[in-house]
Amino acid sequence: MINSLPTIILCCGWNGKRKCRSFTRKTDGALSEIKDFDFETEFKIDGVPVPDSTYDHNLATMANYQGFPLILGGLNLSYQGNNKLELLNTIENPPRWVEGTDYPYSNR
Repeated sequence: MINSLPTIILCCGWNGKRKCRSFTRKTDGALSEIKDFDFETEFKIDGVPVPDSTYDHNLATMANYQGFPLILGGLNLSYQGNNKLELLNTIENPPRWVEGTDYPYSNR
């Protein structure tokens, strides 16, 4: 939830190693009620601002920890891995990334 809106967050794609996009429903109702899913009809893109992450997380996987988006590791521009952990504090307005301690079990 961001600003009391159920929000999908996708971050750190191939061309946007720190960039995040938000997706919120244009209408109320359960997704299970949709018969012919059309993404652009169902979702508003970037209606909720989400800041860029502090570190490159290219090819990393996001997780949900107690309702907060969490991202660990990834590749930087020189294809070196990192062990950086960030959590998106969605309670603050605007949301901000909070850096955690480095992941100690990395082979970096």
